[in-house]
Amino acid sequence: MNNGYAYTTVKKVHVLLNEYFRYLTQQKLIVKNPMVSTPMIKKSNFMAAQDKEDLPEYDTVTVFTPEEFERFKTEAFRCYSNGNRVHQQAAA
Repeated sequence: MNNGYAYTTVKKVHVLLNEYFRYLTQQKLIVKNPMVSTPMIKKSNFMAAQDKEDLPEYDTVTVFTPEEFERFKTEAFRCYSNGNRVHQQAAA
């Protein structure tokens, strides 16, 4: 990580070492797999340690103008001539 390797490269090495030590443990050549206590770092933490951004993309948020919001509220709470609301969940 500190040498600038990509996250996927480091993850593949981690998996490979884990499998190698698991094999050695199964063959009773070592007592314990040291990779069990060596978890893989999260990608976001990995990227942050390398001063790289890994920000998710978000959809654009449209904000109503005050006039648009008032028109929205007027429509949401509009009632029929008998007093019943047009939209049943207007308050939501």
